Amino acid sequence: SSLVIEPGKAAWVVYVDVVCLNFDGGVLDAAVLAAVGALRSCASLCPPPLLIACNSLMKDVSCSEVPAAALDPDTNEVVCERVSEAHPGQRIAPASEPFCISFGVFHGCVSPISCTPSPSLPDRPSHPARRHLLPDPTLFEAELCSTQLTVVIGAAPEGSLAKAPLLHVYQAGAPLDKAREMASECVRLARERATELRRVVNV
Repeated sequence: SSLVIEPGKAAWVVYVDVVCLNFDGGVLDAAVLAAVGALRSCASLCPPPLLIACNSLMKDVSCSEVPAAALDPDTNEVVCERVSEAHPGQRIAPASEPFCISFGVFHGCVSPISCTPSPSLPDRPSHPARRHLLPDPTLFEAELCSTQLTVVIGAAPEGSLAKAPLLHVYQAGAPLDKAREMASECVRLARERATELRRVVNV
């Protein structure tokens, strides 16, 4: 909403390019976190001045602010004011920020003993395959998982995330038994993890 100039008619557009330098799992989580951090601290990351085209004119503004703008009803064009003390502009301040948390579901044994009994060793105890939930799996772990779940939580800048809005849930891979219970557990863990991630970008 902070990018809207005139509802339904004009709005600023922000482009964020994310480049992955080393992929070892959790790339979507890291990309979303990087984008949130960039929008928060772009004033210190982007060398001013940033040139923004507005109404065919180039305006010098800080990249964490957008110029004061209005839609001219006569010409139907956006008219901007140069950022100054008289027109300080508007910071990009979303009401909530997305935090993406991924999980892998591994079906198998974590014990070196086989999941199935061996005919040559009838006395060896068997361990049936179990389902293990792996938060933030590495690339190696993700390749061993039969199912991946991604939860996106909308976090306000401050306050508890116990009732933070659930923005998105995505599941890929094999279907899950008791999928509702597993999804609920992932959402619970995602809220806890989002609290830690918010603390990271607040530093």
